[in-house]
Amino acid sequence: MEIEEIMIDYFEGDTTLDIERQMFSEISRNDTLITEFKNFLLIDKAMKASVETFTSPPDLTNSIFKKLGYSIPPVMKVRQLPFAFLKNKFFSHALVSVASIILTLAVIFAFFYPFANNKSVAADNNNIQPGGKTGNNFPLTASREIKPEKITRNNIYAKQQNNKKVFDNENDTQGLGEGSFNENITLSNIDASAEYKLSHNYSNKLNILNNDKSVFRTFNINYSEPVGFSFGIDNTPDWSIMKPAIEPNSVSSFNNLCISLNYDISSDFRIGAEVRQESIYTEYTGKINSDTLYLYKQQNNLTSFGANVQFYPYDLGPVSSYLRINLGVNKGGFIMRQGGGIEYNAYRDLAFALGFEYTYYRFFHQKDWFGTSKVGINYGVLIKF
Repeated sequence: MEIEEIMIDYFEGDTTLDIERQMFSEISRNDTLITEFKNFLLIDKAMKASVETFTSPPDLTNSIFKKLGYSIPPVMKVRQLPFAFLKNKFFSHALVSVASIILTLAVIFAFFYPFANNKSVAADNNNIQPGGKTGNNFPLTASREIKPEKITRNNIYAKQQNNKKVFDNENDTQGLGEGSFNENITLSNIDASAEYKLSHNYSNKLNILNNDKSVFRTFNINYSEPVGFSFGIDNTPDWSIMKPAIEPNSVSSFNNLCISLNYDISSDFRIGAEVRQESIYTEYTGKINSDTLYLYKQQNNLTSFGANVQFYPYDLGPVSSYLRINLGVNKGGFIMRQGGGIEYNAYRDLAFALGFEYTYYRFFHQKDWFGTSKVGINYGVLIKF
């Protein structure tokens, strides 16, 4: 079969995949065949345009048939499901992002705040007896309610630094009389089988009487304060500055998802590492057999690894502004990101972030360097440890 006949069958839709591969292989090696294929393509477009031009409008066709006494049956409308809009690509990605954030918040509150109580209770009220004695022989010297401290990023970092130090000052506890006012709890004649409760308080200290040395020892039990590490989950939708001409062949289920691990080195700086799944659109040129120059267009879905540095210039109560620089790498090339945003510290160990970023992607092909860029937003939660 001649190549011209194969081209005609191709435009009529009568060719198989193997024949099409053979045809395009022949066309790529012969400039004359490329010209003929373009001519066939122009003829095909002209024929389709002519058909659309000479087709009468539906209103005119209906009026002609009505004059002849005939009626055209109406086109059956496809009934749409009530939630058919969920099949839209944008809505599906948005719903997945919202559902993942809601699920993450539910897990956080289930594990970190199972029985939240803002009151500072030193012991079970049912066990407190007159004279400061309790049912478990815990002499309660004094207690008071501690007002919650205003949450800011600097206060959280100061708490982190204090938690790294353990104080054991025995001299300060000597000479305490019976009438002395002490905000700590002293325990004596401890029964191992006795049940008791300690408050979930950030500043409580436990003094245990050592009968052998007759001195008091202070133990810091601030187990719930953040120590500087944080775990982040973000959604990172983005848009290529160069308009994509093709769509990716396949997209990961974790597309636009970023997971990071960070550490606060000071009240103003944070460093961390991240892994994210993202799509990158690229256009670049290359030669085959060193004679023909081709233009490649790709949109790959890649896994990128990176390291970032964040700077917090301003604090406004629980809201902090930040600037971020990120350097990353994937199997295709190198990535540099820069951006900023705001962070809301809802609790001492939970924050929400919203920001924007500019991404520049640099890659190498056949001894030449190419680049592309995109912009995006990121929003998510930050769990502090």
